[in-house]
This record gives sequence, C-alpha cells and structure tokens, in this order.
Amino acid sequence: MLLCCGLTLVGCSEIEAVKAQRRFVQPSAEGPADKTVSITKESTFQPTCVDIAAGQIVEWRNLNVSLPTNVTSLGEPTELFSPNLVAPYNHCVAGEPTEQCASIGADYVYWRHHFASAGLFEYLDTNTAQGGRVVRDEYYGTVTVVGLPDTAVTGAVCVAGSKPDGSEQTCDDVCCVTRLTCPENYECVDQRCTAP
Repeated sequence: MLLCCGLTLVGCSEIEAVKAQRRFVQPSAEGPADKTVSITKESTFQPTCVDIAAGQIVEWRNLNVSLPTNVTSLGEPTELFSPNLVAPYNHCVAGEPTEQCASIGADYVYWRHHFASAGLFEYLDTNTAQGGRVVRDEYYGTVTVVGLPDTAVTGAVCVAGSKPDGSEQTCDDVCCVTRLTCPENYECVDQRCTAP
C-alpha cells in the first residue's frame, strides 16, 4: 500500500482534490470602483445589496481600520475571497494625495473586486460567523445555505448581463430601497426584494 503523508493513496487524492478546490485570498482589483460598500463601525455592510453590470468593480471600505473584516462568498458561485480588511492592508490615511484615498477625507481600509461575469453573488464576513452548509434541491433547482447563525454580517452584489451558462441575470427585482422598487407581492427586507 502506498503512503502519502501517513495516508493511503486514496487519502492523497482527496488531499489533492481539496487543494485544487481551495481558493486563496485575492488581491485588490486595479482601477476605480463603480460602486462602494461601506463596512460601518458597527460591522454592517451598507448598502447590503448593490447592482452593477458585468465588467464593473465594487469596492468594500472598512471604516474601522483596527477591526478585521472580510468579504467571502456565501454558497455558490464562489467569487469573493478578500483578505482581512485591517490596517495596514490598502490603508487610506486622511490627507493622502492619492485620488481614491482623498475621496472621503477619513481613514479606511479597502478591497476591490472586478466582476467579469453576471450572477448574484452573496457574501458574508467570516469574522462574524462561519459559513453554513450549501444545500442543493435538484427538483426545485434551488441552492440554500443552512446553519448560518443570526450574527453573520451578509451582503449581495447583483451583476446584470449574460451568465456563463448563457442565461441572463437581471437585477431589477433583487436590490431595493422601498417595497415600490420590488415586483408585486414582494417586500423590501434589508435592501433585498423578498417573497413574503
């Protein structure tokens, strides 16, 4: 029997499969942000839902530079893996001459992500809660995350356009400000259109 790090050969292939699926922290995208999400001093995402077009960039700004916060995909598609947003990572100091840092006149730590393709990308701060278990219902075609604690700070980015599978992602009925911006019989809950 062949051994690999004290495991059988079967164990080696499992380890390699995990390594192949493992995603590493992504560097901040280059270029200016098309939309900005602030991470408040209370560790909430504001707004909790933003809509953009494919090819645009979203920037997350942690306004509490000493409290680690991150942006990590919740379920699938797995798109977002920020580092902990804490000083000195991409730290903008008040009065810095760079354009992106002078824009708000205050300290913050930022990370940007370029969304190349369309879809609905939900995320959480894993410092506030660990992600739940992804459950797929093949009959109804739904994907839900079970076991996510109430303490989890979550948000979503809706990217309009053609998805990799050829279908279209629209965002008119995803993010909202009031119930009037949602489809009929939907509620606006936490800036998301939700079925009652």
